[in-house]
Amino acid sequence: MGLLFGCYLWTINSITCRTHLHVEYQEQKVVIAIPEGNVLEGALPAKKLRLVQA
Repeated sequence: MGLLFGCYLWTINSITCRTHLHVEYQEQKVVIAIPEGNVLEGALPAKKLRLVQA
């Protein structure tokens, strides 16, 4: 787990599912595919999402 620009981040890497990143910012949560950067579920404010995807 890490902290980046006020967002909590942690990764999941499993044989049974694609590698992805969980992000929490305030009350919002999002799951992002790695390395593509596609949002799998949830939402974040546009500025925070761009920072995480960079």
